[in-house]
Amino acid sequence: LKLRRPVPCAQSRARSRARRHAFGNMASPLTLVYFKLRARGEAVRMVARYSGVPVAEEIVELEEWPALKPTMPKGQLPVLRLSDGSLMPESVDIALFLARQPIATRQLVTDEASVSLLTWCAEPPISMANPLLNWFDKDDAAAKLGPYLEEARPLIAERDAELQASAGPFFAGESPGVGDFGLFNIASNIEVLGHIGRDDASIWQEWQLSSKWMDWLSAIAALPGVQEYLAERPKTGVGAMGKPGSLAMTTVLDH
Repeated sequence: LKLRRPVPCAQSRARSRARRHAFGNMASPLTLVYFKLRARGEAVRMVARYSGVPVAEEIVELEEWPALKPTMPKGQLPVLRLSDGSLMPESVDIALFLARQPIATRQLVTDEASVSLLTWCAEPPISMANPLLNWFDKDDAAAKLGPYLEEARPLIAERDAELQASAGPFFAGESPGVGDFGLFNIASNIEVLGHIGRDDASIWQEWQLSSKWMDWLSAIAALPGVQEYLAERPKTGVGAMGKPGSLAMTTVLDH
């Protein structure tokens, strides 16, 4: 897969408006620029942690976004600021760039199948888990949630079948691939959204997914770097993440 060329940073003063938050090494020449959301940047964060590639993070507050948006390639986040100040857009490209860094201490599979899975996770309809949790007003999200889960169930079942056919514990085989992280983010968001109206019951039990699916979720969550990140990332319902009024901002869903 050919990565898209980074574009020059058009507005360096935007850096000072965004709050810097460390994951990895603050001295890193690489900086992920994104919101406080569990969405398109989440797989990138986990790839960075697992691979051991030092990446700093620059958090963009939502009220800053209208002024910053025209300076971003494609008017989107996340972007990765490189050492020369240029900006790499597209979450899939960023994840691949980090996974393929020569300084990575742990290797991720980046073959065609794993990239295809990562790309699938970034596109509708399955990617709707991201705005349902992070962006829509909670009442609007609640109204959209049922139809989304109905549509997502057979799609996840298909992925479960693919996992069962894998020769290893991950979609990529014996080692995790970039696609594993993309799907883990979607699955994690579906899981917390599934807590709505289900008390402590798991949506995976209701969907009758395989034991290998459950083992895969546990295996990803226990990976070095990822385990630490999941323990420290902002939790739902405490005002630490998500758009104001969203389920992520207002409703405790992490069990």
